[in-house]
Amino acid sequence: MKNTVEGITCDIFRAQNETEQFHKDIELDFVISGHIHVVVEDHEYLVSGEEFLLINSTKRRYVYVDQEAFLCRFYFQYEMLSRAFEEDYIAFWCNTIVRKDPGYEELLDLFRGMGRAAVAFSAGVDSTLLLKTAADVLTPEKVLAVTAMGVMIPQRESGEAEEFCRTLGVKHVIFEADVLSIEEFRKNVPERCYYCKKAVFSKMIGIAEEKGIKDILEGSNMDDEGDFRPGHKAIKELGVCSPLREAGLY
Repeated sequence: MKNTVEGITCDIFRAQNETEQFHKDIELDFVISGHIHVVVEDHEYLVSGEEFLLINSTKRRYVYVDQEAFLCRFYFQYEMLSRAFEEDYIAFWCNTIVRKDPGYEELLDLFRGMGRAAVAFSAGVDSTLLLKTAADVLTPEKVLAVTAMGVMIPQRESGEAEEFCRTLGVKHVIFEADVLSIEEFRKNVPERCYYCKKAVFSKMIGIAEEKGIKDILEGSNMDDEGDFRPGHKAIKELGVCSPLREAGLY
């Protein structure tokens, strides 16, 4: 049974194996009964009855089933959402499945061991998850969001960061990161990110310490482990915590 109205398609059907698909629409799969296995990029999710998985635009995914299951699937046209949000780039992170991940429980435990925390907040998916979790566990009053602004960072991101912090009730500090004053960055040396991260996070640490906050957090995750990222070296040297990586989350 399939229906389409104003850019939204809804289909209710018996789940079956599906080969890899790749499309621009936002896809939301709600399992009515039974369960299905969904592989998105390199990650596999078991989606059981009354759970849903939201798959972002341009993500490759395929489905396989090992028992009878019924599925309600929604497709939201990317162009419709772009018009609605007045943005060219739309990203969602909204899955009930993640809360069942043992790594997510470990992330909560990491926060429970903290008093107050400052989160390096860029308004990207990872730092948004980190900030929201910190506010949920510690309470917003004990969390400080710190955002670096500069020539390499679009002004739009600053506005998104401010709006999200207002929604959470988290205090937000924005500071100017003059990365062009860093000689190694200007010369574009291979480890320029090391020098850039060290300068930016040193400033963040100073801001946090002025407010009596010792725990400084940033949002890199396990997906970043295999890449050449000299910035991680600077983060470790400064004693900045990476809770998503420590919890084994991707």
